[in-house]
Amino acid sequence: MEFDVVRYVLVPILVWMGLVVILFVLLLRRFTFAKGGENPYKNETFAMPRGVLRGVLTVSVMFVVLLLQVLVFYLAHNDVSTWEHLQHVFDPIMTAFQMIIAFYFGGKVVDHLADVDRETAQHRVDAVLSQNAPHSGEPTATGGEPEAVG
Repeated sequence: MEFDVVRYVLVPILVWMGLVVILFVLLLRRFTFAKGGENPYKNETFAMPRGVLRGVLTVSVMFVVLLLQVLVFYLAHNDVSTWEHLQHVFDPIMTAFQMIIAFYFGGKVVDHLADVDRETAQHRVDAVLSQNAPHSGEPTATGGEPEAVG
């Protein structure tokens, strides 16, 4: 039985690409070209919520990689020489997919840590400033002369 690449690989990829384009157009209409109020995401990519494009690209790559993985398993079941050939082709694709996933989630972790660090740093600054508030006769945090109290 011959494997129909167009039917089982290209058609699902084209359908997925069509769905992604429709989603992108709907998001553009909703956020970028919306009439009315101020867009809170105007400083982000395409004036859409943060992470939308990164998420769509990651899910798209995941879809294609899973589709190719199913293709590899199907072809490997039928022919061992095809499996060995496809393994050399598929390994770099899988490595690229793993790097994309690592980049996506790594970026999320860095964003989270940056927010936590910013909050922690602000709490520390507030604590130091409250401790070093000018009292009678003590130097200020800037090293200047104390302000007269009262």
